[in-house]
Amino acid sequence: MLIPSAGADGVRLSHQDASESARLLRRLARGLEKREALHSGAAREGLDVHLVKLVETLKSQVQQTMAQEGGGRPSRGAALAFAAAVYSQPHLPITLHDRPSQGTHDIRPPALPDADPPLVFSQETLREVFHLEDWEFDELREEVDRRVGRHLKQERALEWLWHHFKVGRSDPERFFRVLFPAAPRRLPDDVGMIRYGSQLYALVDQNPPPPLASLYLGWLDVDPETTYDPLETFGGRYVDGGLRRLLGRAIGASDAEVIDLLDRMVTIIPRRNCAAYIVHDMWRITGAAAMTDIGASYASGGWHARPLAANELYVKEFLGIAPSGRLTVKDALPTFDRHATHRASTMLNQLHAEMLARTLIEDPSTPAHTTAEDLSLYDLKRHLRKVLLPLLDWARAEETVNHVAKVFKVRDDEARNTLLALAKAWQRRAETYWWGSPSREQAFTVRGALLMHFISTHTNLRLTLRRRSGPRRRHQDLLHLFAAHYYAEASIGRLLAEMSGPEPKTDPIAHWFWVMWQQLMNRDDSDVESTWSGPTPLR
Repeated sequence: MLIPSAGADGVRLSHQDASESARLLRRLARGLEKREALHSGAAREGLDVHLVKLVETLKSQVQQTMAQEGGGRPSRGAALAFAAAVYSQPHLPITLHDRPSQGTHDIRPPALPDADPPLVFSQETLREVFHLEDWEFDELREEVDRRVGRHLKQERALEWLWHHFKVGRSDPERFFRVLFPAAPRRLPDDVGMIRYGSQLYALVDQNPPPPLASLYLGWLDVDPETTYDPLETFGGRYVDGGLRRLLGRAIGASDAEVIDLLDRMVTIIPRRNCAAYIVHDMWRITGAAAMTDIGASYASGGWHARPLAANELYVKEFLGIAPSGRLTVKDALPTFDRHATHRASTMLNQLHAEMLARTLIEDPSTPAHTTAEDLSLYDLKRHLRKVLLPLLDWARAEETVNHVAKVFKVRDDEARNTLLALAKAWQRRAETYWWGSPSREQAFTVRGALLMHFISTHTNLRLTLRRRSGPRRRHQDLLHLFAAHYYAEASIGRLLAEMSGPEPKTDPIAHWFWVMWQQLMNRDDSDVESTWSGPTPLR
């Protein structure tokens, strides 16, 4: 689904309190732009305090009140996400069973959290609450089981690799070079390996270290000359083919499946303070990422900032020969929006994964206030610019000029001038509609709508996690799984369509979760049974 056009009736700030909301958004946008230029120091700290207060004020404008009750039928997306969460939760006692970390370095990451007692509902209850067909429930259950099976196979693969290379009893550099064949000949001292759950971490000294968020956001600024990017450095397809075949035979997997398992398993983090990176990766370690397929693979988040090849876009879609015989631009803005929507939707998926990774490890006894660390998540202009700039750079590249000239059989200077006009049109579209700040002249921008969404959903996620619901019927795990399943399927088009309806929904957690939770809890107790029996070992 494409996003609404610039003239569509989208999420606007032109309601009764429009001027105040727009003023706050503009102030916050300007402040975040200033923040990007200040890396540290008293000025940065003072600005952070000011911006946090702005966000807290803006919450009252964009945050939706948590729906408490009501018998309305949930949206199809919300119903599918909640049903998938119900089928996912009973697997957590398996993926969260206690397994100490192992490796060449003695670190003590915090223990895995205890799983909430899972609840199993009758098919009749699920039909009444979610209004789905039996075949839809069957497909959801089978898909969740398939994902959990893949996660357990990933753990078996890691177990085989660990013993095959005798990690802890031999030099870890041999294992490291098998995983990273393009690594420099001379490596920093004390290269190490640590496994935790189904994840494998290569440890190498790095100065400066990558930001913690680089475990999920592949477009952050990481200098490849001094720092190993957690999402870009490893690639399963580059591991020796013979080793992949041995591993595939050992666990019963094809080569493509082995590559996928390795991409989900292996990353590289700094040796110093490695425990902080492992804690931040708990979303993957617990198996929640694998069940919901949001942020599960390290490889899926690293392509956004890569340059585009000259032939990567189908140029006949938006360029053509006019009756006069001149090369001309056609459908420039719809084409840009189409490509930008795809890139921004996958960016949104990674941002949601980062948000869930943060809330998973937060102390629920602390207040649900905005923190300075949240500001980097809300800097939507920076995120959108990073993932859309490759499109603009493509239109300006000399390689693209040569490619277009060859495709349309025109001179290089004609191709260059046409592409320059295209680049200018795309740049204006990006600056005003995509990452621009909402204003009186441009009431709707993607950046403004997503900022409203993230502030609202992040706040309501935190508040709902801190609500009490009884020891036997805890909702915290279900909430994380519901949010993840929902956002895994939430493109920008779907989110903006929900935000622009007769009853705008900036946050599905506020609008749907507690309503469906209460409807399930209000059913006869005979329909609800706790299946919790403690952690279940795999072996």
